[in-house]
Amino acid sequence: MVGVVLGFRVPPAAGGPRKTGIPLEQAVKAAYVYNFTKLVTWPAESPLRGAPALTIGILDDDSLADAVDAAVRDKQVEGRPLAVRRFRKADEVVPCAVLFVGRGMSGRLPQLLQQLRGWPVLTVSDAEGFASQGGVIGLFLEDNRVRFEVGVAAAQAAGLQISSKLLRLARPAPGRPCPSCASGSGRER
Repeated sequence: MVGVVLGFRVPPAAGGPRKTGIPLEQAVKAAYVYNFTKLVTWPAESPLRGAPALTIGILDDDSLADAVDAAVRDKQVEGRPLAVRRFRKADEVVPCAVLFVGRGMSGRLPQLLQQLRGWPVLTVSDAEGFASQGGVIGLFLEDNRVRFEVGVAAAQAAGLQISSKLLRLARPAPGRPCPSCASGSGRER
């Protein structure tokens, strides 16, 4: 589960291919994305909840899309199969349960997040400062490990319920005060 993912080290040579052909850092990020789907609850009234598959969209990051494809193959969440959909440009994005936004979209984050406003989409990215810019989960490297921070206000605005287990593992995201955060730090997590 997520605790196991947190134990993966990302060595400096992680850019090289592994036996599967997927770089280790991408495989770890894909495992995070998969585990996030198990620790987030989407609103019962969401039109996405009734879809036959839980769709993970990947915008502008083909290597991560390959890793997520491999990570979710033959897996289910809440009895629903997982599907991966690739988007090359922001204007192609349609609401899906999870949207991973590649670093190449950093300059378009405000417009993209505005485009998704009102939809229960778990946004995830490895773009610097993603959670503090209005995304839900931001991935980052720290001490050669992939870590994450959660933008609680963004999750609440999207109608998503983030598991307390996930919040306890997250680093607080810089942002406005959040009285209901699990850390007790008073900052958004």
